[in-house]
Amino acid sequence: MIDTTSFLSKLIETANMMIVGIDNAGNAIIFNAEAEKISGYSREEVIGKNWLEKILPKEMFTDLWKNVNELIINYEIPASYENPLITKSGETKIILWHSVTLIDDGSKTAHISFGIDISEKRRAEENLKLKSAMLDIIADGVFLTDENGNIEYINRAATNGYGISQQEAGKLNIRELFDEQGVKILNENIELLKNSADISFEITYQGKSQPPLILETRISKIYYGGKKYMLFISRNITERKKTQIKLQDLNATKDRLFSIIGHDLKGPVGSASKFFDMIADNQNELPEGQLSEFFKYHSNSLKNIKLLLDNLLQWARSQKNETVVKIERVNIKNTLCECMDLLKGSADSKKIELSCVIDENLNARADSVMIKTVIRNLISNAVKYCRENGKIKAAAG
Repeated sequence: MIDTTSFLSKLIETANMMIVGIDNAGNAIIFNAEAEKISGYSREEVIGKNWLEKILPKEMFTDLWKNVNELIINYEIPASYENPLITKSGETKIILWHSVTLIDDGSKTAHISFGIDISEKRRAEENLKLKSAMLDIIADGVFLTDENGNIEYINRAATNGYGISQQEAGKLNIRELFDEQGVKILNENIELLKNSADISFEITYQGKSQPPLILETRISKIYYGGKKYMLFISRNITERKKTQIKLQDLNATKDRLFSIIGHDLKGPVGSASKFFDMIADNQNELPEGQLSEFFKYHSNSLKNIKLLLDNLLQWARSQKNETVVKIERVNIKNTLCECMDLLKGSADSKKIELSCVIDENLNARADSVMIKTVIRNLISNAVKYCRENGKIKAAAG
């Protein structure tokens, strides 16, 4: 027959958990090898001594010590609970206890507690909480998914940006957050991730009740606990993209401005330059009346150049939204004649005749600066592509 007492003694001694027996006075009566290993105390240091005083010094856990001690004395220890345990070296460990009360002849005689050291588990949980809290304070959206894209964690920025809760996200695959085009982009980059540690791309997210967001997204591969994960970090760059587009528009406006200035001023400035060269070369040979006529002509040309610059600068300001479009009544004939006068020098250099046959009472409602710019461009191109000794006629009824 099996010696039951011997069998139980060996079972207690070789168990891979703490087994501690406490009598009704709170003194230890059983203390196995695993209990020695975890607590750092030898059996001789514990047996017959008050168990609580060993593992929960009164000066450190006054309230807890009092409550637990009363539970022991009154035989009201719960079936399962967690308690700190101070080891002989002063380290604090967290033990998960499962307890039973022994009854002999109807009397409660002792408590037997089975303890498992869960310190590492609790530390890992606290560490996870800390990391989660750290991720929650960053502005970028963070998603952790399994290798198939099923969401396991999202941070606060992601819940706010995507308009979904942690609970909702835990039931989704990350692909379900995007439309068909977005899913295509995701799949392409997840495929590329197979041959890379991480990969970056841009993707558009259309929220439930918000305008589309442009996200700069990076995916990294993570291996943990024998499993493969994907870490998605997304930054909202919608405003940055808008700023880039605005800057591109401003640069395009600047380029158009320089182009128009060069286009509209080349002729008048070129004519004035030739005139002054001619004066410098022939100042003693030109009749006085002809010289006076030339000065008068080119004086008007320079005034027109100034007017042209003023108009161009006004137009540039309007392109930068610094001015409001001013709709007013514009006389078509006067406007056309003014623009022709600006370009007369260019036309004369090619012996081109400019004429304007328009009813003096013909008016239009328009922004005068803008319409002058359009007409100048039309006449300038006409002069540029007209043959020498040709005619350019503007007519309207």
